[in-house]
Amino acid sequence: MNVLKKSGKIYLKQKDFAKALRRFEKVVEITQKLNQLEIKARYLNKIGLIYREQNNYPEALKKFQDALTIYLELNNDIGYADGVNNLGLIYFDQGNYSEALNRFEEALEVYEEKGSLKGKAKVLVNLGLIAQDQGEYSDALKDFEEALNIYIEMKDLEKIAKISINIGLNYVYRINYIKALENFKYALQLAENLEEFQMKIEILKRIGNVYLDEVNYSEALRWFEEALYVTEELENLNEKLEILEIIGKVYQYQEGFDEALV
Repeated sequence: MNVLKKSGKIYLKQKDFAKALRRFEKVVEITQKLNQLEIKARYLNKIGLIYREQNNYPEALKKFQDALTIYLELNNDIGYADGVNNLGLIYFDQGNYSEALNRFEEALEVYEEKGSLKGKAKVLVNLGLIAQDQGEYSDALKDFEEALNIYIEMKDLEKIAKISINIGLNYVYRINYIKALENFKYALQLAENLEEFQMKIEILKRIGNVYLDEVNYSEALRWFEEALYVTEELENLNEKLEILEIIGKVYQYQEGFDEALV
Protein backbone atom coordinates (compact mmCIF):
# COMPACT_ATOMS: atom_id res chain seq x y z
CA MET A 1 0.00 0.00 0.00
CA ASN A 2 2.89 2.38 0.70
CA VAL A 3 4.02 2.01 -2.92
CA LEU A 4 0.54 3.01 -4.09
CA LYS A 5 0.55 6.05 -1.80
CA LYS A 6 3.99 7.23 -2.91
CA SER A 7 3.44 6.67 -6.62
CA GLY A 8 0.02 8.36 -6.40
CA LYS A 9 1.61 11.39 -4.77
CA ILE A 10 4.24 11.59 -7.52
CA TYR A 11 1.63 11.39 -10.28
CA LEU A 12 -0.43 14.04 -8.48
CA LYS A 13 2.53 16.44 -8.45
CA GLN A 14 3.00 15.77 -12.16
CA LYS A 15 -0.72 16.53 -12.66
CA ASP A 16 -1.23 13.07 -14.11
CA PHE A 17 -4.62 12.84 -12.44
CA ALA A 18 -5.78 9.61 -14.07
CA LYS A 19 -2.81 7.63 -12.73
CA ALA A 20 -2.96 9.28 -9.31
CA LEU A 21 -6.69 8.56 -9.11
CA ARG A 22 -6.24 4.85 -9.87
CA ARG A 23 -3.65 4.47 -7.14
CA PHE A 24 -5.61 6.39 -4.51
CA GLU A 25 -8.77 4.41 -5.31
CA LYS A 26 -6.79 1.22 -4.79
CA VAL A 27 -5.65 2.54 -1.39
CA VAL A 28 -9.30 3.19 -0.45
CA GLU A 29 -10.22 -0.33 -1.54
CA ILE A 30 -7.44 -1.87 0.56
CA THR A 31 -8.17 0.24 3.65
CA GLN A 32 -11.85 -0.74 3.43
CA LYS A 33 -10.89 -4.42 3.54
CA LEU A 34 -8.49 -3.81 6.44
CA ASN A 35 -11.03 -1.59 8.27
CA GLN A 36 -8.46 1.26 8.37
CA LEU A 37 -11.16 3.92 8.29
CA GLU A 38 -9.02 6.95 9.10
CA ILE A 39 -6.64 6.24 6.20
CA LYS A 40 -9.63 5.54 3.98
CA ALA A 41 -11.14 8.94 4.81
CA ARG A 42 -7.83 10.69 4.15
CA TYR A 43 -7.60 9.17 0.67
CA LEU A 44 -11.25 9.84 -0.08
CA ASN A 45 -10.37 13.50 0.50
CA LYS A 46 -7.38 13.19 -1.84
CA ILE A 47 -9.60 11.64 -4.52
CA GLY A 48 -12.11 14.44 -4.01
CA LEU A 49 -9.37 17.02 -4.55
CA ILE A 50 -8.41 15.33 -7.83
CA TYR A 51 -12.03 15.47 -9.01
CA ARG A 52 -12.04 19.13 -8.01
CA GLU A 53 -8.98 19.74 -10.20
CA GLN A 54 -10.91 18.12 -13.05
CA ASN A 55 -13.94 20.34 -12.34
CA ASN A 56 -15.99 17.21 -11.59
CA TYR A 57 -17.77 18.80 -8.63
CA PRO A 58 -20.51 16.18 -8.09
CA GLU A 59 -17.90 13.42 -7.66
CA ALA A 60 -15.69 15.67 -5.54
CA LEU A 61 -18.57 16.49 -3.22
CA LYS A 62 -19.48 12.82 -2.92
CA LYS A 63 -15.94 11.85 -1.88
CA PHE A 64 -15.66 14.76 0.58
CA GLN A 65 -19.00 13.86 2.16
CA ASP A 66 -18.03 10.18 2.42
CA ALA A 67 -14.82 11.21 4.19
CA LEU A 68 -16.75 13.58 6.46
CA THR A 69 -19.12 10.79 7.48
CA ILE A 70 -16.17 8.59 8.50
CA TYR A 71 -14.51 11.36 10.50
CA LEU A 72 -17.79 12.00 12.37
CA GLU A 73 -18.04 8.29 13.21
CA LEU A 74 -14.46 8.33 14.49
CA ASN A 75 -14.95 11.59 16.45
CA ASN A 76 -11.91 12.92 14.58
CA ASP A 77 -12.28 16.71 14.90
CA ILE A 78 -9.31 17.62 12.72
CA GLY A 79 -10.48 15.23 10.02
CA TYR A 80 -13.96 16.72 10.28
CA ALA A 81 -12.51 20.23 9.84
CA ASP A 82 -10.53 19.01 6.80
CA GLY A 83 -13.75 17.72 5.28
CA VAL A 84 -15.67 20.93 5.98
CA ASN A 85 -12.81 22.96 4.49
CA ASN A 86 -12.90 20.79 1.35
CA LEU A 87 -16.64 21.35 0.99
CA GLY A 88 -15.90 25.05 1.21
CA LEU A 89 -13.50 24.73 -1.72
CA ILE A 90 -16.28 23.37 -3.92
CA TYR A 91 -18.61 26.23 -3.00
CA PHE A 92 -15.75 28.65 -3.67
CA ASP A 93 -15.12 27.17 -7.11
CA GLN A 94 -18.81 27.49 -7.91
CA GLY A 95 -18.83 31.16 -6.89
CA ASN A 96 -21.01 30.58 -3.82
CA TYR A 97 -18.85 32.73 -1.57
CA SER A 98 -21.30 33.04 1.33
CA GLU A 99 -21.57 29.25 1.70
CA ALA A 100 -17.83 28.82 1.19
CA LEU A 101 -17.18 31.43 3.87
CA ASN A 102 -19.47 29.60 6.31
CA ARG A 103 -17.59 26.34 5.74
CA PHE A 104 -14.14 27.91 6.03
CA GLU A 105 -15.05 29.75 9.24
CA GLU A 106 -16.47 26.54 10.74
CA ALA A 107 -13.25 24.69 9.88
CA LEU A 108 -11.12 27.56 11.23
CA GLU A 109 -12.95 27.46 14.56
CA VAL A 110 -12.18 23.75 14.96
CA TYR A 111 -8.53 24.13 13.91
CA GLU A 112 -8.01 26.97 16.40
CA GLU A 113 -9.77 25.06 19.18
CA LYS A 114 -7.54 22.03 18.55
CA GLY A 115 -4.38 24.10 18.07
CA SER A 116 -3.80 22.97 14.49
CA LEU A 117 -1.53 25.58 12.93
CA LYS A 118 -1.43 23.64 9.66
CA GLY A 119 -5.20 23.66 9.42
CA LYS A 120 -5.46 27.32 10.43
CA ALA A 121 -2.98 28.36 7.74
CA LYS A 122 -4.85 26.33 5.12
CA VAL A 123 -8.13 28.08 5.89
CA LEU A 124 -6.49 31.52 6.03
CA VAL A 125 -5.29 30.98 2.47
CA ASN A 126 -8.83 30.08 1.40
CA LEU A 127 -10.29 33.12 3.16
CA GLY A 128 -7.68 35.24 1.39
CA LEU A 129 -8.71 33.80 -1.96
CA ILE A 130 -12.35 34.70 -1.32
CA ALA A 131 -11.39 38.26 -0.36
CA GLN A 132 -9.13 38.53 -3.41
CA ASP A 133 -11.84 37.31 -5.78
CA GLN A 134 -14.13 40.00 -4.39
CA GLY A 135 -11.52 42.72 -4.93
CA GLU A 136 -10.73 43.09 -1.22
CA TYR A 137 -6.98 42.97 -1.82
CA SER A 138 -5.83 44.42 1.50
CA ASP A 139 -7.89 41.89 3.49
CA ALA A 140 -6.63 39.09 1.23
CA LEU A 141 -3.01 40.13 1.75
CA LYS A 142 -3.53 40.18 5.52
CA ASP A 143 -4.83 36.58 5.43
CA PHE A 144 -2.00 35.44 3.13
CA GLU A 145 0.68 37.04 5.31
CA GLU A 146 -0.77 35.48 8.48
CA ALA A 147 -0.69 32.09 6.76
CA LEU A 148 2.85 32.77 5.54
CA ASN A 149 4.05 33.47 9.10
CA ILE A 150 2.59 30.15 10.23
CA TYR A 151 4.32 28.27 7.40
CA ILE A 152 7.59 30.03 8.25
CA GLU A 153 7.16 28.92 11.88
CA MET A 154 6.49 25.37 10.64
CA LYS A 155 9.46 25.57 8.23
CA ASP A 156 7.19 24.25 5.45
CA LEU A 157 9.12 25.45 2.40
CA GLU A 158 6.66 24.12 -0.17
CA LYS A 159 3.75 25.95 1.46
CA ILE A 160 5.89 29.10 1.78
CA ALA A 161 6.51 28.95 -1.96
CA LYS A 162 2.83 28.47 -2.74
CA ILE A 163 1.64 31.31 -0.51
CA SER A 164 4.34 33.55 -2.00
CA ILE A 165 2.73 32.92 -5.40
CA ASN A 166 -0.63 34.03 -3.97
CA ILE A 167 0.95 37.15 -2.51
CA GLY A 168 2.61 37.86 -5.85
CA LEU A 169 -0.76 37.60 -7.61
CA ASN A 170 -2.27 39.94 -5.03
CA TYR A 171 0.30 42.56 -6.04
CA VAL A 172 -0.35 41.90 -9.75
CA TYR A 173 -4.03 42.70 -9.22
CA ARG A 174 -2.96 45.93 -7.50
CA ILE A 175 -0.60 46.79 -10.41
CA ASN A 176 2.41 46.67 -8.09
CA TYR A 177 4.68 44.72 -10.41
CA ILE A 178 7.86 45.28 -8.40
CA LYS A 179 6.41 43.55 -5.33
CA ALA A 180 4.78 40.90 -7.52
CA LEU A 181 8.10 39.98 -9.13
CA GLU A 182 9.82 40.02 -5.75
CA ASN A 183 7.40 37.39 -4.41
CA PHE A 184 7.35 35.30 -7.58
CA LYS A 185 11.15 35.17 -7.74
CA TYR A 186 11.35 34.20 -4.08
CA ALA A 187 8.86 31.40 -4.74
CA LEU A 188 10.88 30.37 -7.80
CA GLN A 189 14.05 30.02 -5.74
CA LEU A 190 12.23 27.80 -3.25
CA ALA A 191 10.68 25.70 -6.03
CA GLU A 192 14.11 25.15 -7.57
CA ASN A 193 15.63 24.17 -4.22
CA LEU A 194 12.75 21.76 -3.59
CA GLU A 195 12.96 20.42 -7.17
CA GLU A 196 9.25 21.16 -7.55
CA PHE A 197 9.39 21.44 -11.33
CA GLN A 198 5.66 21.75 -11.99
CA MET A 199 5.51 24.64 -9.54
CA LYS A 200 8.57 26.13 -11.23
CA ILE A 201 6.75 26.13 -14.57
CA GLU A 202 3.77 27.91 -13.03
CA ILE A 203 5.98 30.60 -11.49
CA LEU A 204 8.00 31.14 -14.67
CA LYS A 205 4.72 31.71 -16.53
CA ARG A 206 3.56 34.14 -13.83
CA ILE A 207 6.78 36.13 -14.16
CA GLY A 208 6.48 36.12 -17.94
CA ASN A 209 2.94 37.47 -17.65
CA VAL A 210 4.10 40.33 -15.44
CA TYR A 211 6.63 41.43 -18.06
CA LEU A 212 3.92 41.01 -20.69
CA ASP A 213 1.70 43.39 -18.69
CA GLU A 214 4.63 45.82 -18.61
CA VAL A 215 4.94 45.51 -22.42
CA ASN A 216 8.50 44.21 -21.96
CA TYR A 217 8.23 41.54 -24.65
CA SER A 218 11.87 40.50 -24.77
CA GLU A 219 11.94 39.85 -21.01
CA ALA A 220 8.58 38.08 -21.15
CA LEU A 221 9.92 35.79 -23.88
CA ARG A 222 12.97 34.95 -21.80
CA TRP A 223 10.82 33.64 -18.92
CA PHE A 224 8.32 31.83 -21.13
CA GLU A 225 11.18 30.14 -23.00
CA GLU A 226 12.68 28.99 -19.70
CA ALA A 227 9.27 27.55 -18.78
CA LEU A 228 9.22 25.79 -22.14
CA TYR A 229 12.62 24.26 -21.44
CA VAL A 230 11.38 22.84 -18.12
CA THR A 231 8.28 21.33 -19.79
CA GLU A 232 10.54 19.63 -22.32
CA GLU A 233 12.65 18.20 -19.52
CA LEU A 234 9.50 16.84 -17.87
CA GLU A 235 8.10 15.67 -21.23
CA ASN A 236 4.87 17.48 -20.39
CA LEU A 237 3.27 17.75 -23.83
CA ASN A 238 0.09 19.61 -22.85
CA GLU A 239 2.01 22.24 -20.90
CA LYS A 240 4.54 22.53 -23.73
CA LEU A 241 1.81 23.20 -26.32
CA GLU A 242 0.23 25.83 -24.08
CA ILE A 243 3.52 27.68 -23.61
CA LEU A 244 4.36 27.48 -27.31
CA GLU A 245 1.03 29.14 -28.01
CA ILE A 246 1.82 31.90 -25.50
CA ILE A 247 5.27 32.44 -27.03
CA GLY A 248 3.71 32.69 -30.49
CA LYS A 249 1.33 35.38 -29.26
CA VAL A 250 4.16 37.31 -27.61
CA TYR A 251 6.06 37.38 -30.93
CA GLN A 252 2.90 38.72 -32.59
CA TYR A 253 2.53 41.41 -29.94
CA GLN A 254 6.20 42.30 -30.27
CA GLU A 255 5.97 42.56 -34.05
CA GLY A 256 2.91 44.83 -33.82
CA PHE A 257 4.60 46.94 -31.13
CA ASP A 258 7.78 47.34 -33.22
CA GLU A 259 5.72 48.33 -36.24
CA ALA A 260 3.86 50.92 -34.17
CA LEU A 261 7.18 52.49 -33.20
CA VAL A 262 8.31 52.91 -36.81
